[in-house]
Amino acid sequence: MNVQWYPGHMTKAKRQMQEDLKLIDLIIELVDARVPLSSRNPDIDQLGQNKSRLILLNKADLADERQNEAWKEYFQKKGFHVVKVDSRNGSGMKTIQNVIQEACREKIERDRRRGIKNRPIRAMVAGIPNVGKSTFINTFAGKACAKTGNRPGVTKGKQWIRLNKNVELLDTPGILWPKFEDQQVGIRLACVGSIKDDILNMEELALWLIEHLRTNYSGLLEKRYGISEEGTAVEIPGKIARARGCLKKGEELAQDCNTDLDAITNIYNYVIENITYDEKKAASVPYGYIPVPDDTLSSGRGICFDYASLMSAMLRSQRIPTKLDVGYSGDVYHAWISCYVTEVGWVDNIIEFDGKSWSIMDPTLAASNSASNVKKYVGDGSNYVTKYTY
Repeated sequence: MNVQWYPGHMTKAKRQMQEDLKLIDLIIELVDARVPLSSRNPDIDQLGQNKSRLILLNKADLADERQNEAWKEYFQKKGFHVVKVDSRNGSGMKTIQNVIQEACREKIERDRRRGIKNRPIRAMVAGIPNVGKSTFINTFAGKACAKTGNRPGVTKGKQWIRLNKNVELLDTPGILWPKFEDQQVGIRLACVGSIKDDILNMEELALWLIEHLRTNYSGLLEKRYGISEEGTAVEIPGKIARARGCLKKGEELAQDCNTDLDAITNIYNYVIENITYDEKKAASVPYGYIPVPDDTLSSGRGICFDYASLMSAMLRSQRIPTKLDVGYSGDVYHAWISCYVTEVGWVDNIIEFDGKSWSIMDPTLAASNSASNVKKYVGDGSNYVTKYTY
């Protein structure tokens, strides 16, 4: 598998970073603790010569703690200041302020000798796409200063954030380098979400990851999913799917159905009758939220993304082609699905439907409204504007 991704905007971002280096005292480089070397852009070392350096092993909670310690020691021996952090939950963040002061001690002392007092340290936050730079800034600042998202390319331009009287941060777009000489680097970055999904063969990537986990972390898949790791890598996804609650429920609901349309009807009715909309969750859901269908099924509660992902998982488990769409329903950010039936094409949620004049399935809306109200709102589908399809 050959993975290469270097969109044109990254060249511009690199030039901008080079210009901005004259304004800063410190480079805070975030790397993904699961793939620390692969997630280090070699250009940053070249650009950051003669600057103080701090490496944050971000997403340390998702990595092997023994490896975290080993990599921390490795980078410290290279002359970097290093902190293990989980930017999302705040672990390790309290130590960063002191480490910044230590990393810039010479600069602070130099300012003192020149009679310059209270000049804040200016730090550039750098790293590859989707490594968590903006999440780190927001957590460090204690407020939403930078836009975040669980995909590469959310940050488009530079942004200065003043944390306090001592530190100012410059948020920069994630940049890669023009070519991965080692294809293992590209594959690892794809696995942790730093490569745009559109260019990837997800099936090949999944099989590579399964083999990697079985070879290096034997027993992990068994512990996580309650499955046997024996057999070929191709067999493992099926074992995982059969062990998950939403697949079992999908099989149960489709068991006595003669057609795909019957299966869609049963699954649709089950979801809208058994899942309750979670108002509290909707009011506090974080940007970049990823639904877990099994959790929705077991709790019986969820938001629109949960409804759509659960129904998609059930339908796909029965080999019914399904699209999960995220975008806008009127002015509201929303999620819904469409599924395909050979006889009628793409069909929706009004399961009394004639199968011809509808194209959108909205289980969230249907769960709390009558079929006639849903029909009236969905109309010809023009209320819905898709941004992403999964």
